[in-house]
Amino acid sequence: LQAFLRPHRDRQFVRRQQIQVWFSVPSMASIAKQSGLLRPGVLPSLQFAFFCGEALPTASALAWLDAAPNARVANLYGPTEATIAITAFELQRDRDDWRQLSVVPIGWPYPGQQARVVRDDATLAAPGESGELWLAGTQLSAGYLADAAKTNAVFVQQRFAGCDETRWYRTGDCATVHPDFGLLYAGRLDRQVKINGYRVE
Repeated sequence: LQAFLRPHRDRQFVRRQQIQVWFSVPSMASIAKQSGLLRPGVLPSLQFAFFCGEALPTASALAWLDAAPNARVANLYGPTEATIAITAFELQRDRDDWRQLSVVPIGWPYPGQQARVVRDDATLAAPGESGELWLAGTQLSAGYLADAAKTNAVFVQQRFAGCDETRWYRTGDCATVHPDFGLLYAGRLDRQVKINGYRVE
């Protein structure tokens, strides 16, 4: 990655090494775009590109699609408490509808995992209604080491109709459900921000 962001003589690192898979926080795509490095077709060897850890601006994603014309590109979502990535949205090159959004959707949960948008009263939000994103499934951690109070505050027991899972992680992220795109990230309930993939309170 450092080689990719160096001056021109080293920017061919991905091409020289024929790198096929890219995985980074969206900040790197934005930095590359702002630096003028994401020229159309500059990353022909890439077959897969994954972004996770922050909201992915659509403008950066579009620049990446042009730069890596042979790659399947996906936006992943998931906190550390849910083993980093638990939902995904693949950017379809032949669809224009998602391109109208300012931020790329975070998509649908992986098989065997669950996600629900929940109101303040612990009832399910209606489609298109904003609420807190709750996660469940085999990827959930047991909690925080030596911090029962924090664990009990965000890992909660709740039953929803049509779902067998009863243990949920309250992410603190706001989201809505879109019928075509799955989950749409809509900010935080608190003052936490992500900077280069790191949580900052």
